[in-house]
Amino acid sequence: YSPVHLDSGQLNADLDINIPSFKEITAANIKGIGNLQNVTGDATDLDSPVKAESKLNFSGRNAEVETTRASLGEITAQIDGQVNLDSGYDLDFDIFPFALSSLPKNIIQQLPVTLRGVVEAQVKYQGAIKEPKFTGRINNTRTVIIDKTAFKEIDAKFKADLDQVVLENVQIIPLAGGEVTAEGNIDTNLQQALNSKQGININQMPLAFSFQANLPTQKLVSPY
Repeated sequence: YSPVHLDSGQLNADLDINIPSFKEITAANIKGIGNLQNVTGDATDLDSPVKAESKLNFSGRNAEVETTRASLGEITAQIDGQVNLDSGYDLDFDIFPFALSSLPKNIIQQLPVTLRGVVEAQVKYQGAIKEPKFTGRINNTRTVIIDKTAFKEIDAKFKADLDQVVLENVQIIPLAGGEVTAEGNIDTNLQQALNSKQGININQMPLAFSFQANLPTQKLVSPY
């Protein structure tokens, strides 16, 4: 089972590969350059097109990631850094500003409210090969509208692994004034879903939040 199906693309490579045996594949030593160009496909669970291009420089047990971009629908990320078979991942993802309305349809249909606005994110991807960890920040670049409520600023720091997402230092400022600060976590259980070859359903992800608010309630409820 693979969450991504690829149907076209070109691989150009000049590699010297030394693998002791298939049982010791993690002891591989690879040298050379690999290029992926015009890779296209789709994310099967999200029903969204996937595109990618990448240049990789291999030096033994280390791979430098250069000139790499990947997109899911209209969401595009630029990736830089390295992957090492011993120390794991050390990658930076810059997710360019994208419209919330361009999220994959499967996700939009599961949300209880409509979303509009533009957001961006910066993510650091680190950790062992089988236990990746994420830290990052997401913020809006244009006014975000959730249902009928407009927000001037949404800024959140987060960390995550394949089991949960932890939100920290969340600051939300409505266009009508006031402020909300929050923190919380989402149990994604992605590792379990991948191991059991199940689809991803955000409605089944347990959610826990705490927040403090100082809001002009009359202005906020008037659109309703």
